[in-house]
Amino acid sequence: MSTPPNPSPPTPRVPQDPDEWIAVLLAFGILGAMAAWLILKPFSGDRLNLASSDPALTPRSPAEDRVASPNRRRDRGSEELSPASPPRSLTDARDALSAAPPSPQQRREAQSGSGARPAPRLTPSTPQPRPPEAEASLEVPEPTSPAGEGAARLPEPQAPLVFSDLPENHWAKGFIDGLTSRELASGLPDGRFEPDRPMTRAELAAQLSKAFDLPIQHSAQSFQDVPADYWATDSINEAVTTGFMRGYPNNIFQPGLTVPRVQVIVAIATGLGLQPSQPADTLLQPYEDAAAVPEWARDKLAAALESGLVVSYPATNRLNPEASATRAEVTAMLYQALAYIGAVEPVASDAVAQ
Repeated sequence: MSTPPNPSPPTPRVPQDPDEWIAVLLAFGILGAMAAWLILKPFSGDRLNLASSDPALTPRSPAEDRVASPNRRRDRGSEELSPASPPRSLTDARDALSAAPPSPQQRREAQSGSGARPAPRLTPSTPQPRPPEAEASLEVPEPTSPAGEGAARLPEPQAPLVFSDLPENHWAKGFIDGLTSRELASGLPDGRFEPDRPMTRAELAAQLSKAFDLPIQHSAQSFQDVPADYWATDSINEAVTTGFMRGYPNNIFQPGLTVPRVQVIVAIATGLGLQPSQPADTLLQPYEDAAAVPEWARDKLAAALESGLVVSYPATNRLNPEASATRAEVTAMLYQALAYIGAVEPVASDAVAQ
């Protein structure tokens, strides 16, 4: 029995018709598209999500388009006017994500208020300007008086001393009470004040050293007529070194000599450094006895008058420069000097020379 010959393999059929070629190409195209989709699927998720999030990219049926078309026209019109409208295609989204930073002109427009843009972030190299601080310019007026400078440390006022020879209506009682209440004046051991008794130079030095505490201006001086154990030696030295009083030629002080009014006034004005603001003759002219004022004392006496230090009772239009100064007059003028520098309150009195 003979074996039949092997059949020859079938010959592949070559498409003869053009439609067959189109079908082949279409099949290969579909297979290629599927392969490309499988390969590119992991990288296209973001874009597909971006596209799906845009209502403009969501497929719609023609009916839906016809129903929504009027509103969409209005919405699109408003979107075109809004600078923050979302992109309507993948190309627009890519362009928006890669948009160039605003130009300098745009920054200037944003800073000037044409457009709502976030403010630029400040860096350390561009410090934030601070508003200028208000500069206080306070003008402190100059005091019209030394405001207590030069006065001794005055104790708190107590009840004034009562003297048997000082009635309530005495012209100097207010001044005397003001000093005795601060322990700057005292009376005699027998309870009298003797207001009309002339004061000596030693007593004046003692009163000045009690009332004022000024810096030393002159060196100490030893006087032939002031022994070391004299009761007023320290007071005399203090009155001389601070510039209130001076001695006489030949190195004498004459502590027991009664002091004239002009010397008391000049001593106080000199110690306080007073100077007249007008010519002395102008200030002295209203007084009847202005010509009796010695030349060496005219400036200081005029300054004392201008400062309200001079008392002259009972005639305030007379200065009585060479009359002996009484204890009441010296006490009153010392009080007026303390009031002038602001150490005590002024006392209203008709005895002050005007």
